[in-house]
Amino acid sequence: MLVYNRLPELELIFKSNIPGLDIDQVETTSRQIVYRYNRQLLRNTLPPKITELTFCHQYSRPIPTSDLLPASLTSITFGKCFDSSLNGVLPPSLVTLVFTPASIFNKEFNVGSLPNTLTTLKFGYLYNQPFKSNVLPDSLLYLIFGEDSLFNKPIFPDILPQSLVTLSLGSGYLHEINARKLPRSLRSLSLGGGQIQ
Repeated sequence: MLVYNRLPELELIFKSNIPGLDIDQVETTSRQIVYRYNRQLLRNTLPPKITELTFCHQYSRPIPTSDLLPASLTSITFGKCFDSSLNGVLPPSLVTLVFTPASIFNKEFNVGSLPNTLTTLKFGYLYNQPFKSNVLPDSLLYLIFGEDSLFNKPIFPDILPQSLVTLSLGSGYLHEINARKLPRSLRSLSLGGGQIQ
């Protein structure tokens, strides 16, 4: 068994790149993993105690079941090519979910698919799906669409959680927003092309 105790971040690479090394035989106290290849996740591919996971830009494989992601994860970042549904697969301890600015992710979230622990949700420029009532969890503090985001779906009063502190809408957002119907907790509002009523 190989033990790595002092690595702040561990990069998972093709097993074949290091002769004789099987990731199942690597024990690590590292809490951050960078998954640098486009291969399907399998059960126990990722160490069970990691807290932060970053997928490379090339990763485009679906995550079909919740048991592929460790329950300990508090932060997940997806790169450019990921565009598969995340409904029913995110760990219950997740605090931060980020899609990089170049992300092509554009899948709708169902009610209950975003964990009640989520505080930060950042989307890439292509995200343009509507939000239904109760999709965004009450724990959410930061909802951010990139500056050049194409997001342009109306945001109705019952969509935004009352805990929200920051709402940032990109240049593609062209709808009016009624300021009186925004959460009282809101401290920062950034609009692209929209208007405040």
